[in-house]
Amino acid sequence: MNAYRTLPTLVMTFTVFLLHAQAPEWENPAINGVNRLPPRATSVSFPDEASALRADLRGSNRYLSLNGTWKFFWSPVPGQSPA
Repeated sequence: MNAYRTLPTLVMTFTVFLLHAQAPEWENPAINGVNRLPPRATSVSFPDEASALRADLRGSNRYLSLNGTWKFFWSPVPGQSPA
């Protein structure tokens, strides 16, 4: 009778130990977002109703595409950054 109580207790203790032995999420480089929604645009501005109904983003002066070549300069010290 005592063995029927000891075995489940040992199994539960070992399972809890294994679950806590895993590395936390913030140390796993494969996890890059927890509880995060996928990126999306929330709104688009148009100068007038006719432009909004056409929904031509690239024809609007209020649209800026961020696709393309970007140039960055990394500086270890803010005082060494270019003017």
